[in-house]
Amino acid sequence: MKRWVIAVVALLLVAAGVVIFWPKEPKESIGHSVTFSDGTTMTLNDVTYDTEHHYLGGWKARMVSRLPAKWRKKFRVGQGTFNMGQPSIVFWFARRGNGPTTGDPQLVLCDGSGYGVSGGYSMMRMGMPGNWVEGWAFSYFPRRERTFTLRIYEPGKRYPDAKLLGEFTVRNPKPGKYPA
Repeated sequence: MKRWVIAVVALLLVAAGVVIFWPKEPKESIGHSVTFSDGTTMTLNDVTYDTEHHYLGGWKARMVSRLPAKWRKKFRVGQGTFNMGQPSIVFWFARRGNGPTTGDPQLVLCDGSGYGVSGGYSMMRMGMPGNWVEGWAFSYFPRRERTFTLRIYEPGKRYPDAKLLGEFTVRNPKPGKYPA
């Protein structure tokens, strides 16, 4: 009986040590929003990485996104499918409002040093104007760190007049050592 109690206590101590000292996952900005000057909002709903992207939306998406990748494919009953020719990252935004009259926002993907990549994206929209979901797909994004920053700018009348609306912290789906 004593051995059993000692084993349980030892197991609990090991579990507590793992919980305390295990590296924390970086905080992601899913669910955060930016607001444009006309009141239009864009809320980051999901981030996917693959050649074929499915947007589920709502509570089901949150539940399915927690599953391992091979199981996620079985539960795709998505509202929209976004096919890309190569592996890419897609940012799924809920846009409420008609948007700024100066055009689509500018999305910039920044690494830890602040160096940003912009342009070279594909986009799809689902839903009715003023209440739609947008998928912004990028084949090129910062890959070396565990997270990177997505910045959204409201365009001005001229290119240098763009205004930073907000930043999102995004978990890198394929971090690793890549050539410079």
